[in-house]
Amino acid sequence: MQGDGMYAEHGGCPAGGVVGGITKIQGRQCIIVANDATVKAGAWFPITGKKNLRFQEIALENRLPIIYLVDSAGVYLPMQDEIFPTKNTSVESLEITL
Repeated sequence: MQGDGMYAEHGGCPAGGVVGGITKIQGRQCIIVANDATVKAGAWFPITGKKNLRFQEIALENRLPIIYLVDSAGVYLPMQDEIFPTKNTSVESLEITL
């Protein structure tokens, strides 16, 4: 699972604090993405943004709706300088999916 074993110097961040997958809801395929509030109160690490972006890319490529289950503290402050939106981050991708 992407994100496992990363950020040991910060106490770890299992699975990057976010999991997701493809499922069916009322017969329609969709992607569900969920922040794990038990990992640093759901705070975003750099890998969290990358994983969210990948889920969005998969949804766009396959024309699937995305359902987000979010319970997040926001950005993990000690690493906030690595998470600002740039050309290829999930913030810009999210604008495309709206």
